[in-house]
Amino acid sequence: MRYVVIGASAAGISGAKTLRELDKEAEIILVSKDENVYSRCILHHYISNHRDVDALNFTSKDFFEENNITWMKGLEVKALNDAEQTLELSNGESLRYDKLLVCSGASAFVPPVPGLREGKNVVGLRNLEDAVLIKEQAKKVKNVVVLGAGLVGIDAVSGLLGQGLNISLVEMSNKILPLQLDKHASDVYEKEFNKQGVSLKLDVKAEKLLLDEENNPKALVLNTGEEIPCELIIVATGVRPNVAFLKDSSIETDTLDLPAVSAQIMTPLHENDVNYVLDVGGDNVGTRVVGRFAEHFVEGEYDMFCVVNANREQTQTAEEVVRFIE
Repeated sequence: MRYVVIGASAAGISGAKTLRELDKEAEIILVSKDENVYSRCILHHYISNHRDVDALNFTSKDFFEENNITWMKGLEVKALNDAEQTLELSNGESLRYDKLLVCSGASAFVPPVPGLREGKNVVGLRNLEDAVLIKEQAKKVKNVVVLGAGLVGIDAVSGLLGQGLNISLVEMSNKILPLQLDKHASDVYEKEFNKQGVSLKLDVKAEKLLLDEENNPKALVLNTGEEIPCELIIVATGVRPNVAFLKDSSIETDTLDLPAVSAQIMTPLHENDVNYVLDVGGDNVGTRVVGRFAEHFVEGEYDMFCVVNANREQTQTAEEVVRFIE
């Protein structure tokens, strides 16, 4: 039996580990675009120099050897042929599987604001490569705009504090952390950010990013007409699932690019009940669900799981956010 796991995030690592616990003899292969195992929830600690890359790893040093898991790192899955049960990889190889666990995660969404998708130094905070770029550019620039004041935006600001930067936080709502806090609680965070020198731009919209002749950012124009000087833009306006490789397979996705299957009621994708997809909202949830259903997966009830990050924000507690600000 060959299990193939796509993705080295928390769900993928947990899934591979659980499969090994349940099946001691099977071949387990984990394929990931990432070349490092790291927690996305603490990438701002890397930006702030509180952790190096090794300290972002949430597994043991010899995790793959200890669990007899083959890690094919630095490879992207380009296509899925579920009829032949093969994956096309970015290096041109074809990888066969008996059972497939899809934990491909999501990518930062850049909204269609004029100039935003064309500009250089416009980056999300989703992958280690994003954090590396932000950390490098923070040494070169003076003005930074963080677009979006949800959990990821707050993380980005927290990671940049104390580095001598002019930081502006732009949010459409009239408060920060609009999905997590009421106005009273949000005011506490806003006052703390103000003490740290962060310029809060609330209840406004980004209208246009002004670029120079080489597409370097100069200023972000708001719907109020205000222009915020910036040489670096961190976009924290949600995510979209990494499911492009499903395009030519028989797995259907809905308008949000999520597999069109209920999260609670698992429905067969084919009349012969061969492949199943499980759609859950986010890595943290996915980690728990993988463990819950892995036994059924191993015993042959399902041939495929998709753990898809459908959340616009990573789940995090208010206490964790406070700790990063203080």
